[in-house]
Amino acid sequence: MSTANCIGKRYDEMDIMRGVAILMVLLYHSILVYPINLVETNSACGFLHAFLFSVEMPVFFFVSGFCLVYKGKYLPYLGKKSLRILIPHIIFGVLDIIVRIAGASFVSSSSGLGDSIIDFLLYGGSDWYLLSLFIMMLIAPAIYKLVRLNKLAKIMVIACVILLYLFQNKIPGYFSVRNVVVYLPFFLAGILFRLRKDSSDNSVSLLKRFAMFFVFLITGIGLFIVMRWEGWNGQPEAWNLLFGADSSIHAIRETLACEIWPGLDILRIKLIYLTGTILGQFLLVSALYQIVIITAARFKNWFLRECSRYSLQMYLFDGYLLVLTRVLIVSIAGVTNAWVIIAFNFVIDTAGVFLISKYILGKWRVLRIMTGIPDRGDNIK
Repeated sequence: MSTANCIGKRYDEMDIMRGVAILMVLLYHSILVYPINLVETNSACGFLHAFLFSVEMPVFFFVSGFCLVYKGKYLPYLGKKSLRILIPHIIFGVLDIIVRIAGASFVSSSSGLGDSIIDFLLYGGSDWYLLSLFIMMLIAPAIYKLVRLNKLAKIMVIACVILLYLFQNKIPGYFSVRNVVVYLPFFLAGILFRLRKDSSDNSVSLLKRFAMFFVFLITGIGLFIVMRWEGWNGQPEAWNLLFGADSSIHAIRETLACEIWPGLDILRIKLIYLTGTILGQFLLVSALYQIVIITAARFKNWFLRECSRYSLQMYLFDGYLLVLTRVLIVSIAGVTNAWVIIAFNFVIDTAGVFLISKYILGKWRVLRIMTGIPDRGDNIK
């Protein structure tokens, strides 16, 4: 889904990470919520669904930050990002509005023209990711310049990004600004990691990478599981259920519920939840990076690189092909086994959007413009 170009020194691991991320998105969408809700009826599916979403978006924004290219000319930069991100967002947003207005039985949720337009204009609609990425790209040159200016400027940028993330609940959701705040730490981490990689070439042994992979993976999954507890969101019922209504542990909850600022307390702003969540996400992104580095030198990973190349187009067409696969497997075949449904959707949907993106969309210029594919001769990233 990322549309940034990795130029200069090439880092193949970023292509592979983006390829893995788009496959995670396709798998996430394969866990149906309509016409059968696998998330609510199968606890394992619900866990996998939440886990995939927790990892896939941070990976995309991390790779986008890593691959950011800015040469000091804002207008050409803005024009390129508009062609690659904004135009596909508008075209497919309008298409989504048309489908939802139709209210056909194969659409999970239909809505009127006014509601659909408001949702698209104010919140980004179903393709909110593209609006979030575009807004992030608008401010990216300023961030890029500041973190390269000096150490103090870099620290100030990092501090501002962290504070915005921790107080995200106080930020309005209009124009996907809250989503930008949520994922900006990963975008910034990608920029900083790229600057570090370009300035140093620290080799790490294979054994150490394996150790880091397992530590990051286990700790990240552990934090993900712990942060799923509703008590971190300030719900007394969750504390009563886990510790009992008369437990002395409630003194801890009362302490966390004390105001640290007028109208604010740690539980109400979800400070513990947000901190644990983002730490877990960073650990899982780091685990993916380590295993990609380990395998990149030993396997060609052609398919993952190609998925990375056409990740945006696969993302755009995923929902439409998924309509066909879920009708076939659920409505026509009548399959009820959750894992068979997921496997069928994932395999057929992945194959379909991959073949369409690679072999059809690039044939006509109008389709390339609509779906954000650069003109021939440019590198597709």
